[in-house]
Formats: sequence, structure tokens, C-alpha cells
Amino acid sequence: MKESLLVDVFWHAGFFLVLSALIIPILRYFKIPTALGYLLAGIAIGPHGLSAITDHSFALDLISLHDAQHVKILAELGIVLLLFIVGLELTPRRLWQMRNLVFGLGGAQVLITALIIGSIAFFWGNSIKVSLLLGLGLALSSTAIVTQWLHEKKLFVTHTGRTSFSILLLQDLAVIPILLLLTILSAESSNGLLQFAFLSLLKMGFTVLIIYIGGRLILKPLFVFA
Repeated sequence: MKESLLVDVFWHAGFFLVLSALIIPILRYFKIPTALGYLLAGIAIGPHGLSAITDHSFALDLISLHDAQHVKILAELGIVLLLFIVGLELTPRRLWQMRNLVFGLGGAQVLITALIIGSIAFFWGNSIKVSLLLGLGLALSSTAIVTQWLHEKKLFVTHTGRTSFSILLLQDLAVIPILLLLTILSAESSNGLLQFAFLSLLKMGFTVLIIYIGGRLILKPLFVFA
């Protein structure tokens, strides 16, 4: 069952990339942002796309995602790849050099936007937990879309591009504590909340420690030897 699920997920991921490659040249011809191609491809093969508005056929079953579990796996894979790309581009030295823009301007953008959206959601009758998560979630923007747009407009090397990238970088870093907060808030009781918080922080710290030790003691000597 798990093997079949993985095969389906990787098949749809590959088909998604092929479909995007076909759509993007058309969008570029009409001078439409290429990021829209990925969104259109995702909508087309998603559970609420072609499979929802047409009768099931062999062709549609082959290219469409009918199970929400498949979408969840692809979304989690996308988050992992996004964090991996951020890790490749980010070093402690570069982060320290950009600290004023990243933690100053980027932090202010996330906090102020989250406060405004969370307050609106709360006054509309949502609970504090829901309002908090809505505010934090909607305070983030798509790094892939904005970065692609900056490259297309040749703004990435300008002051505007560097400032935008700093804000996006803080947003990417904020994804980790936001996901941790989401896990903590999903606990049903206060005891479960404390236990969740402790275990999540312990796992996160242990993971960071293993990555650091592995990188310093194993990977770095291997690269030097190679």
C-alpha cells in the first residue's frame, strides 16, 4: 500500500513538472509570470481540478490527484525542498551580514502583518488560536513566486531585490516555529500542550545537534578528502 502511494506521488510529481514545462513557454510568449504556470498545473491535476468537473476516465485517473493524502505528501515534500534550498543559500556569516534587514525589517513585516490579520480574524468571531494561526500563516508570502518574479524583472541584484529577499528569508525561517506552534496548539489539554511543546523542542534541538555534528565531523572531512 505504501509502495503504491509513493509510486503515485512520484508519478504525479513528474507529470506536474512536465505539464509546467509545457505551460511556461506559452505564458512567457504572452508575457505572463511563469509562476502562474505552476499554479495552473497544480489546479489542473489537483483533486478540485479536472477530476472534479469531468467524469472519471482512464486518462484523467492517470494524470489527476483524487486523494487528498497525495496532495498532503507533495506539499510536505515541497516544504522540505524549500527549506533545503534556503539552507544551501544561507550561511551563518551571510545571515549575520544581513541581520538588520532580515531580523529588523523582515521581523517587523511578519509581526505587524500577523497582528493586523489576526486582530481582524478575532473580531470576526474566531478563537484566539485560530486568529493567531491565520495571522501568522497569511503574513507569509511565496518565496518561489516572488523570487521568480524578481529574476524575471532583473531586480534581484538591486537594493529592492536584496530587501525583498531579506524579508522572504525571515519568512522562510519563521516557517519552522510556526509549524511547531501549530503542533503545540493542536494539543487538546494543557498537559498535552506542555508535553507536546517539550517533546517538539527536544526533537528540534536534537535534530539540529545531529546535523551540526554530522556536518562538522563527517561531511566536511569527506569533502576535503574528495
